[in-house]
Amino acid sequence: MHLRKINHQNIQTIQQAIKNLKHNEHIDAAIKANIIEKAFVINYDASFNRPPSFREAERIKNFRTPEGIMAMLQKTELKLNSPKGFPEPEDGIYILKQGCWIDPTKEHPTPHDDTCVIPHYNQAIESIYLENKLLLINEMCPNLVHNNVIIQDYILDIDLDYFHTLNSIATSNTDIFYNLIRNAKCITIAIESVCVDMLKKG
Repeated sequence: MHLRKINHQNIQTIQQAIKNLKHNEHIDAAIKANIIEKAFVINYDASFNRPPSFREAERIKNFRTPEGIMAMLQKTELKLNSPKGFPEPEDGIYILKQGCWIDPTKEHPTPHDDTCVIPHYNQAIESIYLENKLLLINEMCPNLVHNNVIIQDYILDIDLDYFHTLNSIATSNTDIFYNLIRNAKCITIAIESVCVDMLKKG
């Protein structure tokens, strides 16, 4: 009902809608009101990419088939015939799986465990971490990123509860993060003070 009243050329209709939106509903509302086309979400909650890639969707579909069970028992790779890439999400929102910390100079637990949590949080805006996310975004939506730069107009939305540790805001290399800031047409920041206090680690 509120969405039908939004006219992105009339700031008053947007301001009125904002009063009725909570948490991240403004992103969904902006897509449905044709203010933005799509959104990419980086957070620590998603265990899987959404939408899953064509290959991942086929792998899940075939997981309990005789071929899938046999591949699992033999610890071999299930042969997939699906194309590379991702489908477009119906709601326009791409959610990137949480993954883990990245450091080619250090041995990583396989699979990752509880010792990964703090190093992962510490890399929130490290260039090596964001480069990995931008590569995934470019897989999801080809030709959107070039040399770690988003080449279409975008809004950078930062929720402060994304930063769980003091080290996450005092990283060694923030070149990509600063480029994201410099090239954004607009930057929005959600203070999220209650969530920041609730989620902080140390």
